[in-house]
Amino acid sequence: RVQHASWSALLQGLYLMYFVVVRSALLLFDCSTDADGVSTLDADPAVLCGDDAPAGGVYAELAPLAAVSLVLFGLGIPGFFAAVLYAHRASIRADQELRARGEGNSASTNRWFATRVRWGRLYGEFKP
Repeated sequence: RVQHASWSALLQGLYLMYFVVVRSALLLFDCSTDADGVSTLDADPAVLCGDDAPAGGVYAELAPLAAVSLVLFGLGIPGFFAAVLYAHRASIRADQELRARGEGNSASTNRWFATRVRWGRLYGEFKP
């Protein structure tokens, strides 16, 4: 049971981290060009970005990290959620049918109860 609760907490944490990390990473690529043709970061106009950024500057150091974060978090977390839903689709479907009927709220009445406890946060709000 502790293991199931740990997975549930991990899913909740990933869900919350997803929006924060992806939004923060995207902010680094939100640049504007002023009247002089100089590209600056909208979040901090003192930081030059794009081709105007100096080689050892803040933008040059953070842009690769932001790109990696976008790939790992922006694609990785939804990919992980999709893989879990796909791998457990049969037991999730069976549990959803029980849930729709208001049944299977314990391990003795639902042979897929462990699936509900572990992965229920991913599919609990969706009706079959």
